Amino acid sequence: MFRWFDLRPGEGARVAWVFALAFLLACGRVILLSSANAALLSHYPAEAYGWVLVAAAALIFVSGVAYRALLARRRFVHLASLALIAQAAGTVGLQVLADSTQRRELVLLLAAWVLLVWVYGLLILWTTAGRLLDQEQAGRLLALMGAGEVLGDVVGGAGVAPLLRLLPPAGLPFVSATLFLGAVGALRLIRGRFPEVDQTHEPSPSQAPPAADWDPRWRPYVARLMLLCGLITICYYLVDLGYFRQVRARYREAEAAVFLGRVYALTASLTLLLRLFLAGRLLSRFGVSFATRVLPIAVVFTMAGVALASLSGSSELTFWLVVLSAVSWRVLKDGIDKPGLLLLYQALPPEPRLRTQSLVETMTDACATGLAGGLILLLSSAPWFGAAPIALVTALLALGWVGLTRRLVRLHAGFSRPPG
Repeated sequence: MFRWFDLRPGEGARVAWVFALAFLLACGRVILLSSANAALLSHYPAEAYGWVLVAAAALIFVSGVAYRALLARRRFVHLASLALIAQAAGTVGLQVLADSTQRRELVLLLAAWVLLVWVYGLLILWTTAGRLLDQEQAGRLLALMGAGEVLGDVVGGAGVAPLLRLLPPAGLPFVSATLFLGAVGALRLIRGRFPEVDQTHEPSPSQAPPAADWDPRWRPYVARLMLLCGLITICYYLVDLGYFRQVRARYREAEAAVFLGRVYALTASLTLLLRLFLAGRLLSRFGVSFATRVLPIAVVFTMAGVALASLSGSSELTFWLVVLSAVSWRVLKDGIDKPGLLLLYQALPPEPRLRTQSLVETMTDACATGLAGGLILLLSSAPWFGAAPIALVTALLALGWVGLTRRLVRLHAGFSRPPG
C-alpha cells in the first residue's frame, strides 16, 4: 500500500492526520451546502444567487482583513481553531434565527455564509498541509491528503437523504456545526503530533522584509497567481448559477436537497478515484502545466455543449449537460487542478507562500466573488438571459484562463529552478 501511494518512512502519519482533517471539514461543508442551497432555491429564483455572492464577498472581505491582522499576532493553529469555532457558531446562529423569525433574507444570508465556510475551510486545510510538506513531498502527497476531502464529500453528500429521514431540513446545519468542532479537535491533535505546523507564522509588518529585498521575480508571479485564482472563482460561480437554475426548475426543496447531495456524492466518488489512482502519477509525469490547463479546456467544451443544447430547444439535454458540466468541474478541480494550483504556491518560500495564500483566499476571493455576483445580476436583467448566454460567457472567460495559465506556468518553470 505504501509503495502504491509512494509513501516514504515517516510520511504515513502526516498524510493520515491531514486526511482526517480534510474529511471532517468537507463532510460538514457538503451537508451545509446541500441544505442551504436547497432552502435558497425554495425561497428565491436562481438569479438571487448574485445577491448571495455579493453578500459573501462582503463577509469574506471583512473577515479576511481580521484574519490577516490576527495572523501576525497569533499562532496558526490557534487562529484556525477560532475560525472553525466561529463557523460552527455562525451556522447554528443563522439557522436558529431563520427558524424563529421566518425572515427569508436570513436564508439568503445562510447561503452566503456557506461560501465563507468554504473559503476558510480550504485555507485552513491547505495551509496545514503545506506546513507539513516540502516541495518534493507536495508533488507526491497533496493529492493523497486531499482524498480525505473528497471522501468527506462522498459521505456528506450521500448522508443527506438518510439524515432527512431523521431530521427536518433545518436540522442539517447543526450536524455541520458538530463536524466543524470535530475538525478543531483534529487540528489540535495535529499540532501535538507535528509541532512544526505552528512554528512558522506570519511576521508583524515591522518585522517583514521590505519589498525591495524580495526576489523581484515574485511580484509578477504572485500578481498572475492572484489574477488566475480570481478568474477561476468567477467561472466557478457562473457554472454554479447554470446548475442551480436547472435544479430549481425541476425539484422542490427536499427533493433538491437530496438531488444536490447525491450529485455531490457521485462527484466526490469520481474525484476520490482520480486522486487515489491517477492524480499523483499525472502530476509526477506531466507536471504543473497539465494540471492547471485541463480544467479550463474542459470548461470550454462543456459550456459549448450546453449552449448548443439550449439553442436547439432541448430542455432535457440541456439539464443533463449542465449537470455534467458541474460534475466535471468539481472532479477536475478537486482531482487535478487544485493540486496543480497548490504546486504553484509551493514554489514560494514559506513566509511569502503563507501571505500569498491568505491574501488570495480572502481578499482576492472576496473581490472575485463580488464581481461574479455583479455579473450574474447584470446578466439576469437582460431579456435574453438563459442557459446559452451563461454558458457562452463562461466559455469566453475559460479561454482567457487558458492564456493566463500558459504565462504563469512559464514563470513557474523559471522560478522553480535554483539560481545560477
